[in-house]
Amino acid sequence: MWDLVINLAFFACGLGFGKAQAVNADITKRTEYMQDLINEAYEKRDLMKRQWLDAEEMAETWKRRYESLIPIEKD
Repeated sequence: MWDLVINLAFFACGLGFGKAQAVNADITKRTEYMQDLINEAYEKRDLMKRQWLDAEEMAETWKRRYESLIPIEKD
C-alpha cells in the first residue's frame, strides 16, 4: 500500500519537474540545436558515402591492375 503511494508521489514529482524544465526552455534555441545536429549528421553521412565510393573505385583500379599483370591462359 505504502509502496504504491510512494511511487505515485515520486511519479507526480518527476512529472512536475519535467514539465517545469520544458516550460522554462527556449524552444527556438532547442530547435536550432536539434537542426544543427541533424545537419551535422547529414554531412557526416555524405562524407562517408563519398569515402565509400572512393574506396570502391580504388579497389576496382587495383583489381584491374592486378588482373592485367596475370597472364591469361587459354585452353
